[in-house]
Amino acid sequence: MDHFAVDPKGNVLDQDKHDKACALISGAVDGEGNVVDKDKFNAAAETIAAEGKAKADAKKAAQKEKKAAAGEGKGKKPDAVGAKICVRNLHEDVTQEKLTAMFAPFGTVGRVDVKTKDGGKCKGFGFVGFATKEEADKAMKEMNEKNVDGKKLAVTLAFEAMEKGSAEKGAYLAKGKGKDGKGDGKGMEKGKGKGKQVTAAAMAGYQQPTSAAQYQAYQAQVQQWYAMQMQAAMMAQYQAAQMQGYYGQAMGAEAAAAPTAGAAAPAAGLIEGKKYDGIMKRITQRNGYGFIECPELNGQWADKKNPDGRDIYIAAAMIPPTCTEPGAKVRFTLTLNAKEHPQASSCVAI
Repeated sequence: MDHFAVDPKGNVLDQDKHDKACALISGAVDGEGNVVDKDKFNAAAETIAAEGKAKADAKKAAQKEKKAAAGEGKGKKPDAVGAKICVRNLHEDVTQEKLTAMFAPFGTVGRVDVKTKDGGKCKGFGFVGFATKEEADKAMKEMNEKNVDGKKLAVTLAFEAMEKGSAEKGAYLAKGKGKDGKGDGKGMEKGKGKGKQVTAAAMAGYQQPTSAAQYQAYQAQVQQWYAMQMQAAMMAQYQAAQMQGYYGQAMGAEAAAAPTAGAAAPAAGLIEGKKYDGIMKRITQRNGYGFIECPELNGQWADKKNPDGRDIYIAAAMIPPTCTEPGAKVRFTLTLNAKEHPQASSCVAI
């Protein structure tokens, strides 16, 4: 919503920012939110993800400066990127000393953290920090799937989300439990059974990362998946704004200046959601919106300026990328704006 500058009700908060965001996805999706140009859609998704990352980085930097000013974090050296690994499927008798000895042959071992139960037994996973990324890569290569104490280890790159408690399930997101401890993943896949988790990694169809390069690819996949979800939500807001007549005010003097008094009412057979066939009549060069000519609706919405009836207005972002020339065939659904003028609420090429 921040990217498209709208509130949850579809109200535009920043017109310039909203117009730029809509222009970004122009031709990438149709009025129903279906992707019609994958390259344009991916480019838009990457832009949205980049904006989110930039804001997150800025927030993180501000927090770091605040801590430094308060004298926090002194003497604590952060782990180098790609230099920390997560070791899973450990025997319950593994201790911090044993885990350190296990990985000492591969380089300079820094902080070692074995996660334990209340009784002191190992939960089955832990974290090992190395001095360099190269040492961590070597440890993963040599120790992944190696049998230790009768158990085959799973050694992957570690990062912050795993260390916060989700590693034992192999998840890369928080568990999402409710107040009563039930309903894992509720809201991600509502109504499909208790305890079923749907993680971003699963949605993106990506394997658990085992190297720094794979981790970066994983991050990109997850960011793109979230961007796609946000894009779908924004398209819903975009369509809601259209239904409320927001885009009616963008029709310009050519289409919106005519008085509504005396305008003919729509035919009794006009049904909301019905699909009509028509052709693109013209597209404005300056603003990009267009008009559809529909034989089935000819003669309706007549007024002094349009004695033969109005053509159907279509917003620029809704015009299919293959239908930008006059005469292109389209199939659309119809609604009326605040002035009772006809406009397309969805449109696809035929």
